[in-house]
Amino acid sequence: MGCLPEVVPEQVLFFPEPEGAIRSLQRYRQLSHNGAGQTVLVADIGGSTTDLVVGEMHAASGKMRYLGHYGEPFGGDLYDAEIAKYVADILNVPASQLTEDPAAMVTLRVFARQLKESLSRHLLQSGGSGPVPQRTVTLVLTNGEVFRRVIKVDENLFGEITQGLSEQFDRLLERALIRLDIQQSQIDQVILVGGGAQLFSHVRQLGDFFDHAQIVLADNPEEIVAQGLCLAFDEEQSPSAPVVPFTAPGIEEEVVPPDEAVVWQLEIEDQRLPLEAGSVSQVGRDRANTIQLIGEKVSRFHARLTVAGAELQLFDLGSTNGTFVNEERIPEGEIKIISSGDLIRFGDREVRCHFQTTDADPAKEDEA
Repeated sequence: MGCLPEVVPEQVLFFPEPEGAIRSLQRYRQLSHNGAGQTVLVADIGGSTTDLVVGEMHAASGKMRYLGHYGEPFGGDLYDAEIAKYVADILNVPASQLTEDPAAMVTLRVFARQLKESLSRHLLQSGGSGPVPQRTVTLVLTNGEVFRRVIKVDENLFGEITQGLSEQFDRLLERALIRLDIQQSQIDQVILVGGGAQLFSHVRQLGDFFDHAQIVLADNPEEIVAQGLCLAFDEEQSPSAPVVPFTAPGIEEEVVPPDEAVVWQLEIEDQRLPLEAGSVSQVGRDRANTIQLIGEKVSRFHARLTVAGAELQLFDLGSTNGTFVNEERIPEGEIKIISSGDLIRFGDREVRCHFQTTDADPAKEDEA
């Protein structure tokens, strides 16, 4: 809050993203209206996070009584990363060249997102009739080398590429129900919101998981959160009570000057691997991971690293042998904030984490 004048914070309300979604759904009557006692699950799937809010509907008012919330760092960006790897393989781009060309990696992610969104529209809007969408992918590296090919990703191929992520999404739902202390059969309606909600596989997986519930894809799901936050204030600009209990953080966040870029690096044996700002990286034995680690005790899909602002967040994906930070095991379902110099152990593989800003003197970097 240090960036705001002292008188401003009293006029500021902090709302979690699911709150905005619920506000908008209530306003436009998209929540369940089948009578009192209906239990609704709002699934807010974004680029890097998934939040699930459960509530019970009141028939007369159309309001939702909050029952619980669960969230994890899982979102649509992970699918983009997997498809981008496939595209790179098809183009026969040497991995060594990609690691030294961040712009090319971003371009691959953009093409991957376009392929994913085209396939989702094809399956959700037209029912899969007609030809499968395809795109001409042209990748130009900084050294001037050009790779070009027409690429098509159909439903079966998409399933093969993202099989590991589909399994993780199912486990996320299982953990959510355990944490929320609710049964699958108790959910009467599932409403999808957020930019990642329009992915056809999410719609189908939720339909299979909650097989008797009504599955609804909200209108303009990628905009609904922002719309709802605006609706938190009435014409007199008096804030109404939030649906989802939420307390503004009391700890001041570290402020990084705008002319300094945050850099996290992973030291793996004798190599340094940079993590992009805002990136979500999966770690595991399977080659489909963003960071592949080979080890007898490393799970196929072991853990996830998320760069959120200046923070590096670590989340175990239910690995068999666990994820440890400075030899302390991370409880399943909890997010661990990493500090510079921390030693992470994925099964039997160790990784050292380093943090600095782009104008930092490398000689001053921690030597933990």
